[in-house]
Amino acid sequence: MSDYLHNILSSRYNPVNLRQRSRHTKAIVALAAVCFFWGTTWIASKEGVRHMPAIQLAGIRQLLGGTAYLLFFIVQGKVAWPRGREWVTILVLSFLNFMLTNGLSTWGVKYTSAGLGSIISAIFPLWLVIIGLFTNAEKLPRKAIYGLVLGFAGICIVFFEHLHDFLNSDFSFGIALLLAATWSWAFGTLYTKEHAKTFNPYFGIGLQMFISGIFLYGIAGFSGFTIPLAEIPWQSWTSIGYLVVFGS
Repeated sequence: MSDYLHNILSSRYNPVNLRQRSRHTKAIVALAAVCFFWGTTWIASKEGVRHMPAIQLAGIRQLLGGTAYLLFFIVQGKVAWPRGREWVTILVLSFLNFMLTNGLSTWGVKYTSAGLGSIISAIFPLWLVIIGLFTNAEKLPRKAIYGLVLGFAGICIVFFEHLHDFLNSDFSFGIALLLAATWSWAFGTLYTKEHAKTFNPYFGIGLQMFISGIFLYGIAGFSGFTIPLAEIPWQSWTSIGYLVVFGS
């Protein structure tokens, strides 16, 4: 009898094991979906900025995405406004993760190829490793580092034909913007881990996007790099819609 129970409990058909496998499968599917859709956002951004100023596009994207997040929580009755110094964290993350990261990356892809943008964006996790070597940030396990390197190598293989774009002097400005965006993203990630522990992260993201959208659109308007909303072509609106739904 004891052997029978042992065989059932150790079997892969044990309900506990089945639930664990189900969660594991869902996690893999979710990760694959994120990798696919985030990877394609570079193509959407590239298409969008062909027809309108990049910073204006980034501003509209963040305003719409942030509004969608906030409305969701308002409708659900789960609004959780930051308190006191939490607003400082929200503003810093708005600046690092959205104004700089998204603004610079959208601006940069205007002056590079979408494939090159994908390669440079894949450098972001490696910055976390490098920064961790020279700071008190938590060090990643060796296996995780190996995984990041393999992942970056995979991106380079997929976009192999774009590697020579690094030598194209016409792309120098765009490359500099994209690299700056990855640095901002890395520091924003580390700042998030240290300071964004006391408020709802999803509501916080909505606030960050909304605030950054206001500033980005304001910067675009102040600098004169805008076109009337009625003159934005359908290609750019389609790109913005894709970025809001799948990239935000």
